[in-house]
Amino acid sequence: MPSLSSRQRLTLFAAFALALPLLGGAQTARGIPTVQGPPTTAALRICTGCADYGLSTPGRYSYVVLHSWQAGLIPQLKSASPGLKVLVYKDAAASVSYACHGGVDDAKLPAGVGYCWADANRPDWFLRDTTGARIEFCDFAGAWQMDVGDAAYQQTWLANVLADLRSAPWDGVMLDDVNQSETWHLCGRTIARYPTAGAYTAASESFLAHVGPALRSAGFMAMPNIALDDWWTQDGKARWDRWVSYSSGAVQEYFSKWGRDDSRWLTDDGTHNDWSGRQALFARTQAAGKTFVGVTYAPSDDVRSMRYARASFLLDWNGGPSALAFEPTTPEAQDPYFADWTTDIGAPAGSRVRAGVAWKRVYSNGVVVLDPSPSTSQSVRLGGNYVLPNGRVGSTVTVGPTQAVVLYAACGRRRCAGRPAMRRLSGRAARVARRAFSAGR
Repeated sequence: MPSLSSRQRLTLFAAFALALPLLGGAQTARGIPTVQGPPTTAALRICTGCADYGLSTPGRYSYVVLHSWQAGLIPQLKSASPGLKVLVYKDAAASVSYACHGGVDDAKLPAGVGYCWADANRPDWFLRDTTGARIEFCDFAGAWQMDVGDAAYQQTWLANVLADLRSAPWDGVMLDDVNQSETWHLCGRTIARYPTAGAYTAASESFLAHVGPALRSAGFMAMPNIALDDWWTQDGKARWDRWVSYSSGAVQEYFSKWGRDDSRWLTDDGTHNDWSGRQALFARTQAAGKTFVGVTYAPSDDVRSMRYARASFLLDWNGGPSALAFEPTTPEAQDPYFADWTTDIGAPAGSRVRAGVAWKRVYSNGVVVLDPSPSTSQSVRLGGNYVLPNGRVGSTVTVGPTQAVVLYAACGRRRCAGRPAMRRLSGRAARVARRAFSAGR
């Protein structure tokens, strides 16, 4: 799959935010009460010029991934969030020519090895196709494929990144393009040095096996963006486990849906169970004691995708440091924080259970219901009274194919002790909820 480096000027803010009820696509509650909760939501910033968006309330964040040249933001972020960890973005498999000027690399790079330096000193590190030409990523101009399997490249990458990490109060690094193959970047070409999928897979794993433990031994987090071609197979799961073992966890794009539009939600159709396969990688990462950050892309008004992503996350979250990132794609230059993908319903009160073709999981302050079927709706008994998407209180909800809800427990007219948001909505709040629910169907 395409990695984060296939989009220009990546900036990821893994933001752990104040949570709002899942009732609309607006960025604020607009009269709907809020509740504070554990850090489980992430905000991904990947567009040119939008680094400032999402930083207006730095106290929301537990992780922030920035480019090296944004190190000046670290004191501001950490002063607002005492437990914040700030990671620097570095591409593992590419060097960038756009950061090379007059034969000199920029002082701060999104890669571990400068293009100008490599061109002058180690041109053999640039991988070539079968025609002998250097390989520029077909989906990202200015990114050039480097030899991740070369031991000297690995050591130089590591030394450069460690120097950058130690130059500012960074807590770790996000390694992009840790891929089983480079299919998405090659567009039909073949890497001459690694002509088979297995050859490049071994090279990529050797890179992560070297730099991941070394970064961690030096006291830094190592969070690779892992893309596997066979992630749903037993071999793929075993490979995922190994690669995660070298690191502090993993970032996974397309967590609950494919693409960047308002379609292609992951499903379980009995043959291609993509939704369950993705959830399994999430669960395996947490079971290994690691951090998982799932990333879903969709338009900024796509409430359905927000809810589906949030419910997918909550169905397998273990209560630890893992996070969900919803990246708005149209437009990107805005604060990505919306109520529908940041809903906080407390702590897990049990494992998820089947409810027909759907899944249900009870939380201390609410319930999650998700239907991964591509064609069948499901009515689900909730086992208690909850605030439904239309603002009413009920004990049964019906979800359509590839749809989900995250519902708060209803506590009657009085506020629940310690849970100010757990009450029946009325008046303007209920009207907002009903409009949001209709828009998200």
